[in-house]
Amino acid sequence: MIKRILICGITMMVLSCVLYTYVLSVSLNEKYASAGEEQFYYDVDISTVFGNIYDCNLNLLVNDTFKTIAVVNPTDEAIDEISSYVVDTSEFESKVSTGIPFAIEVSSDSFNSKDILTYTMPNRYSSNQLAEHLIGYTVDNSGVSGLELSYHEFLHQSETTYSVKLAKDGLGNVLEGVEPIVSSLEMVTSGVVTTLDKKIQSICEYSMRDVDMGACIVTDISSGEIKAMVSVPSFDINNLSVSLNDDSMPFINRTLCSYSCGSIFKLVTAGVALEYGIDESFSFECTGSVNVLSQKFNCHNLSGHGVQTMRTAMKNSCNTYFIELAQYLPNENLLEVCDRLGFGRQTVFAKNIVSQAGYVPTNAQLNVPAEKANFSFGQGYLTVTPVQISSLTCAIANDGVMPILYVVKGKTDDGSTLYDVNTSKYTTIFSKETAEKLQDFMNYTVQYNSSSNGRPSNNTAGGKTSTAQTGRYNSDGSEICQAWITGYFPCLEPKYAVTVLVENGDYGNDSCAPIFKEIIELITAYGL
Repeated sequence: MIKRILICGITMMVLSCVLYTYVLSVSLNEKYASAGEEQFYYDVDISTVFGNIYDCNLNLLVNDTFKTIAVVNPTDEAIDEISSYVVDTSEFESKVSTGIPFAIEVSSDSFNSKDILTYTMPNRYSSNQLAEHLIGYTVDNSGVSGLELSYHEFLHQSETTYSVKLAKDGLGNVLEGVEPIVSSLEMVTSGVVTTLDKKIQSICEYSMRDVDMGACIVTDISSGEIKAMVSVPSFDINNLSVSLNDDSMPFINRTLCSYSCGSIFKLVTAGVALEYGIDESFSFECTGSVNVLSQKFNCHNLSGHGVQTMRTAMKNSCNTYFIELAQYLPNENLLEVCDRLGFGRQTVFAKNIVSQAGYVPTNAQLNVPAEKANFSFGQGYLTVTPVQISSLTCAIANDGVMPILYVVKGKTDDGSTLYDVNTSKYTTIFSKETAEKLQDFMNYTVQYNSSSNGRPSNNTAGGKTSTAQTGRYNSDGSEICQAWITGYFPCLEPKYAVTVLVENGDYGNDSCAPIFKEIIELITAYGL
């Protein structure tokens, strides 16, 4: 009998050990632990945040505004109180119908109900988002365009979902008196650092406020860093569907598109002539038109400008002067400078952010006298992008040495130190002597020209306007033209290049020069 009792006791001990071991293994198994956690908690996701996009001073360009997220235990009292403050009513109704706790964006951060908890989370985009075309946008947190697409993998390495755990009983009711468990709300600091200056970008977007379609670029002349990159119209980054069927094509980044450039190209023709050994005193009498073989070319001043030198012809934007000047220049010299400027080639800023190449006439095409005449003052086959024109202006203002424009400065993990940093690269376009003469022409055209609408009141500037014909016409028979201005400031020690394009614009001096002037005045006033 004693032996039988002993055997039973040992058997019970063994079974207890086996059961304990099994229970222990189950409790340590992540799958079962997670299931157990789900049994006792509601896990409510508040928001998902991923890598930042910064300006050159490490100011946030995204995640820089905030929203209030409410975590709601859907009691009658909570629903009654919060219903007037939800941002998306259809989302709210859908979540209420589940009967379980949920998160919803609200317009208040103060509620009386103990079943409503509020948290402040960053908005990916603000209601007046800056640099939309460069930054791009996401759909379901996946990059679709701009830097969001180009750096999608890097930006999402730091993706964090913030959440709140609410304890519940066996019947699924939220337990009163039990503090919610909140995941760490430490903000993401890693991200892509651009060359943009948030303040200059804001100034340019403001100054382009009355433009229907166009572009604007501000560039640091010495480094090639783009400080502002504006394309209008913009799209509603928080309501993309509104812009999808817009005939003005707001998703296009017009700073990267090619256009006829018109008289701005006279800077290239003059630069090539000076390099070729033709003196700036070279003169020609403009009578209002000139014949090239059997084809007549009109100057914009049909009554003529009279005798012009290179300097006065630039100020007066005399077409016939530059037609005459180009006849003395070999095609190869003109095309070589265009090639060094990057005309006719794409500009790559990042993966998926690439400008159009534009078009430069071939040598064979320039062998046709009329085509060379068109080319001399920026008409005909020639097309360029605002980026390429800004590069030309930088080359002139930087004493003939052109910085290669770029818009991504590097990356950061901590929001303060950079790595994978891009550095400035340069190519020589003109000699210093030629560049200084072109600067003199541009200074004379704006700063010492009483009819210029681009002359700033609190600084000095040099520049060149143009009104480029496109050969396309509106329904009323009027020709569609592209208006431009490009220039730099201050005159003596140029710091920034400014290029403005207005599609379907009037004269460059009327459509673009006032914008150019305002940008310079505001940058100067803010000491930027």
